[in-house]
Order: sequence, then structure tokens, then C-alpha cells
Amino acid sequence: MSLSEDERESLDALLSIFIHTIAENEELHDDRVVVDHRIRDLAIGFCAGFLYYRRRGQNVGTSELNEIEELVYDRSSDLRRAIEQAGARSSHLN
Repeated sequence: MSLSEDERESLDALLSIFIHTIAENEELHDDRVVVDHRIRDLAIGFCAGFLYYRRRGQNVGTSELNEIEELVYDRSSDLRRAIEQAGARSSHLN
């Protein structure tokens, strides 16, 4: 089973909200490489959980997880920018 167009659009909107939330997080530190990987993993898990919930408990298979990973990696530059913004906010507060 693969993602429907509607599911892709919903996950993209969810990622936009997730990215905005990350940009507002002042607790992220300068270890951006480690944070970047953790944030991507968190985004993948967050999207998979959302899809599981949306499907009312229907399992998310390997093919859907692969598609979710692609969606997250397509938005990696946005995630990285959000992490940098959070780091900049944090350094201005210190």
C-alpha cells in the first residue's frame, strides 16, 4: 500500500507545522549535525504516528515509511533552516 495524494498533502502540511515549531524552539544547541539527524528521525516518527492515527490504527507499512522518509528528506533544507533559526534565537537570549 502506498500513500494517497490526500495523505501526502496532509503529511506535507503536518511537516510545515512541525518545522515552524522547531524554528520556535530555543533549547536547540549548536550541535546541528546531531540535532539535524534527530529532528529528521523525530519528523519521520511524528508523520508515521499521524498516519497511523488518521488510518484509525491501520499499520503503516514499509513502503509508506519509505515515502514518509522521502517527504521528510525533501524538506530537509527547511528543517535545517529551522534548526539554525532556533540556534540563533537561543544565542541571542544568552
